[in-house]
Amino acid sequence: MAVLEVKQPIGDLTPYLYKVAGNLLARRCATEATHRRLDTRIACGPDLSSPSPEPLVAQEQQALALMRTLEALPPRIRETVRLRFWEELSYAEIVQRLREKGVVVHLRTVIRWVAEGVEKCREAMEVQERPK
Repeated sequence: MAVLEVKQPIGDLTPYLYKVAGNLLARRCATEATHRRLDTRIACGPDLSSPSPEPLVAQEQQALALMRTLEALPPRIRETVRLRFWEELSYAEIVQRLREKGVVVHLRTVIRWVAEGVEKCREAMEVQERPK
């Protein structure tokens, strides 16, 4: 929530700023932890200590389904999803990046494109996880 969106006036900004900074730090730490886990999986390869190969096969199938879904997305939607989740840009930064490339787009359109891309990926994962 931006300062301008606050319904009540903020008497003392110090606690508000500490809360905002704490939330940003928590989000950054969670993102970095996720990236570390993914980097470790990529660097170390699959977990071969499992007695059954099924978890590995299922994980590979999910990754393949997700990659196929991302590749099938229209280019602008795929690019906004990539910028949002891989480069961790805000929606406003995505708008700016697209405008630098000559694509004039509004913030609402970028939000809609990212939501559409995420929904398509979610649908693909649900189809992949259904029992056959």
